[in-house]
Amino acid sequence: IRDSALAVLVVRPVASPPPVIVVLQGAGGANASSPAFVASFAGDGRSLVTRPLLPVNVAQDRALELWALPPQGAPRSLGLISPQGVTVLPRERLPAAVLGPGTAALAVSLEPAGGSPTGAPTGPVLYSGRLQL
Repeated sequence: IRDSALAVLVVRPVASPPPVIVVLQGAGGANASSPAFVASFAGDGRSLVTRPLLPVNVAQDRALELWALPPQGAPRSLGLISPQGVTVLPRERLPAAVLGPGTAALAVSLEPAGGSPTGAPTGPVLYSGRLQL
């Protein structure tokens, strides 16, 4: 008779924090009456995902740019976002302090194709939303 052993490995998945979701509402005019974009930070911090609730009409020579707005100081560009569908911005493209006390709000501005030429918003802010952690 041989001795045998049975081993059981119990693996508990590590719970990741829930995503942080920001609703960006129209900043004025015709856009002010309904939410237009949802931005969500993945719970694991790997990406920021944006999507319009309804497609946004943007002229071909224009683009939508997403900005992180700190409590004080200049806005920081997070990149161009799609007016028609989902945009995924990977963590390596985001400033280090986007999630946390370094960002008070997010905003979307209308910029020339390719984005702001100055590194600061040059066009009107169309949508904005406060970041509440």
